[in-house]
Amino acid sequence: GHASYLSSTICEEFIALLGEKVFEHIVKELKEAKYFSVSVDSTPDISNLDQLTCLDRYVLPIGPVEHFLTFLDLKHSGEDIAKSLLQFFEKIGVNIANCRGQSYDYASNLSGKYQGMQAWIRERSENAVYIPCCAHSLNQVGQCAVDCFTAISFFSFVQKLFVFFFAASTKQGKVLLERLAEANEKLPVVKDLSETRWSAYADAVTALQKGYDRIRAALDHLCDDSQKPDTRIEAQGLSKMMEKLEISIMTEIWYTILERFHKTSAKLQDLKMDLNTAVVLLESLHEFIISLRSQFSHFEEQGTNRNSCVDYYRNELHRTRKRNRKYDDGESEETQLSPRENFRIETYLIIIDKLSSAL
Repeated sequence: GHASYLSSTICEEFIALLGEKVFEHIVKELKEAKYFSVSVDSTPDISNLDQLTCLDRYVLPIGPVEHFLTFLDLKHSGEDIAKSLLQFFEKIGVNIANCRGQSYDYASNLSGKYQGMQAWIRERSENAVYIPCCAHSLNQVGQCAVDCFTAISFFSFVQKLFVFFFAASTKQGKVLLERLAEANEKLPVVKDLSETRWSAYADAVTALQKGYDRIRAALDHLCDDSQKPDTRIEAQGLSKMMEKLEISIMTEIWYTILERFHKTSAKLQDLKMDLNTAVVLLESLHEFIISLRSQFSHFEEQGTNRNSCVDYYRNELHRTRKRNRKYDDGESEETQLSPRENFRIETYLIIIDKLSSAL
């Protein structure tokens, strides 16, 4: 016979050899550039294994470049992480004294002024200025805005949609795909939310906003008597949620906000991004968020125009509760907000103001 060299063992050897060559080339460039900055971040992979990723950034004649270097042993204290990084640089022959910058997220073991990783690196290289990662900072801004009850309920509903269609049964996912395929344009499927990637929220809300009516139709189809009782009950509950005007409006609000956040975050991660441009981008985002404060009527109109939801707020059908008056309360009437004003003030403005103050 003849050798094909296509076995899994041979392929893995080829990958390992290529990886070694690429790594050697990166280290050679790094030494030639001399000065560099470092970035470290940890995130769990799909198997729930936490990995600490190390990246370097340096300048070549063609411009700044950024490369992945290695996975470090995951330690919990800033001192242990710093020692792991220092040992790695010593092993490859790179002088940490030439480090001119370090960028991490806001985890205390990385960013701590006294016991964080950045403090231990500064002891070895006093010019290694610590700069918080802009993308992580923007991510924290987004997380801050979903603290109000209505926003939490909305994203919980978005996650329930994904679980119902794709985590519970393939049959339910097939029904959704069939409904989405009936549209004149290609529509994205519902997405899973991520605890670490704020961009996943943008993808999930975009899928809901683009395919709102089709998703509702898929849920209604799964409400018939041919389905299992638990499937039917869950589909009915999700369908009733999508019928609410508040959910429709929240979809439009978060679609607009997260689309702009996602584009800004992607720009901030550009290899050629400079500090001045980053400042302009964040200032522009801040001005955009402030401008949304007066646009509630626009979002309300978009939500009302959707065929899959009602055109009234939930509390409009409820009797207004009146507090028992005491003898010393005075004669002034108690202020009663309409359901529309209550949603605008207690939900919409809180989201906008939290985003604005965090930026």
